Order: sequence, then structure tokens, then C-alpha cells
Amino acid sequence: MTPSTLSVYAVESNSRYVMAKVSPPGRTFHLTVPPGYYEVVARLDSDPLSAAGYLKCVSNGCSPIVTRAGYVTCQSVDCQPVLVSVRVDGGTNISGADVGGWGSLQALDRLWRIDEFGAPGPIDYKLPTPGVTPSVAPLLPLRQLPPPSSVDLAAVFAVPDQTDVKVIDARVHLPGGWSQVSNPGEEATDLFMYRDFANQKVRSPLALDGGGVWLTVSAGPTCLAPAQAPPVAGTARAVVSTPGGFSTFYFNDPHSPVGQQPFSGYAFSGDRSLSYGTCVSFFFTAMSDQARESYLPTFLAIVQQAELPK
Repeated sequence: MTPSTLSVYAVESNSRYVMAKVSPPGRTFHLTVPPGYYEVVARLDSDPLSAAGYLKCVSNGCSPIVTRAGYVTCQSVDCQPVLVSVRVDGGTNISGADVGGWGSLQALDRLWRIDEFGAPGPIDYKLPTPGVTPSVAPLLPLRQLPPPSSVDLAAVFAVPDQTDVKVIDARVHLPGGWSQVSNPGEEATDLFMYRDFANQKVRSPLALDGGGVWLTVSAGPTCLAPAQAPPVAGTARAVVSTPGGFSTFYFNDPHSPVGQQPFSGYAFSGDRSLSYGTCVSFFFTAMSDQARESYLPTFLAIVQQAELPK
């Protein structure tokens, strides 16, 4: 392929990541991470849907085949390379986590999850001081919200339950012109927990322009999505009035330059209980502070009008 700058990520299971750039003619990368287990994935800066990773054939009966180009393949169609979880201990260097297997759906799904919920990880690691109780983080300032928009939310989409993809557990109403965006790597994991939507015709969140808005929704028996906890870059909290009561939502600002990898913007996120045993989580992300402010009344209407099937 044409030489291009890569973004390489070491990602923990909770989507915390550390990222490095590799620009031609460079061929190596170095990432400093706390002790833990990490998957290594990469993509071209010029193509948000490109994907590669540190892959191995680990299933029974699988043997890796390394091509002349350095890609890892397997001996049969049923024996596919999978992402490797790399263990990193304190004070050690791990080498040989080579990026290859371009087109890996597993790597693409991991990159998509970074764009949905990723948060930058620390680059140093400090052991807690024995006998010292960490101080409680202060509450984020409370912000007043504008009235919900009265715009007609004509587009209706189903959101499946996290525990059973065959059961439609919620419906969301969105403005006309919004559309669902499919995660191309989702089929590699069989986890159809999240639904993504955008107000522009794009194939990935990184393709949105300055007026773009991205929405990730999930439904489940309890509020388990990442939107539940105060975000890493939280700036304020707000109380959203819903037909069933009140919910706490959070404003959080981007932790990396907007428009560059990974996807990061001005977010508004929180959970809403539709009934006992059904919770819907919302993660709105706008590409600019102005777009978030402009769409905030619409966000509130979307949250309020979410419902169970009739």
C-alpha cells in the first residue's frame, strides 16, 4: 500500500488506551503503559476503517503462516488470526508485538470501541501509599439545561438488549435525516450490544465534519454502559427530567484534538431507566462545542422519548 502514517494503540479491556504515531519511513513504535494486559491495534490515518493488529493463530489445530510481507495468516478459512492479549509487568520491556493482518475484523471492532468509549490511559504507574486513603473526587459542577426541543423525531430505531440480540428491548426516536451507522467489525465478536447513529451520511465517526453529531445507544437489564460513570474528561453534570423520573447526565470535553485519531469530541452522556429491568444508555458526541450546544435540546428530546415497544 502507499506509505502512510499509522496510529498504533495499546488497549485495555475497558477501552483505556495509549497511542503512538508511526510515520514513513519509520517501522517501529514504543508505548509506555501501566502493568496489565493489552491488545495492540493500528490503522492508517488516511483511512478510518483500515485495521491491523498483533495477531496469532491460537485455536486448536491452527498454525501460523507468515507471508513474505510479514502478514500472519492461517492454514484454513475456519482458522483465523485473533488479537493477542499482551501481558506487561512493571519495569519490563515487551518486544515483538508486530502489527499485521490488515483487514482483521477483530482489530476493526477494537478500534471502533475506542472511538465509541475510549479514554487515554496514564503513561506512568504509581503504587498507592500504604495506609493512605485516596481523597474522594469532588462532584462536578451542576449545570442547568435548556428546555427539550419540540422538533419532530420521526426516525424510529430498535435497540437490542445486551443479553439477547433477538429481543428488542427499547426504541429511540431521532430527527429525520439521522441514520444508523454499522460497525463493520462487529460480526467478528458477535456482540451486538451497541447501536451507532449520526446526523450526517458517514461510515465512521472520524468522517464527521464540524457540525457532526454521533450517538451510541445501548439497552440492558441494568445501566452497565460506560456512560454510567462520570467521564474521564468530565466538566459538568446535569439533571435530566424524564417521564419516569430524573437521570444524571455528564458533559465531557475531548481528551485529544478533534478530527484526529481517535475519535473524540464534546460529549453529553448518561443513562435512563425505562422500567424496572430496562435501562438505556446514551452517549452523544459533537465535533464542536457549538454543535453540542446547538443540539442539546434535541439530545434531551431523544432521551425523553425513548420507550419500550408498544
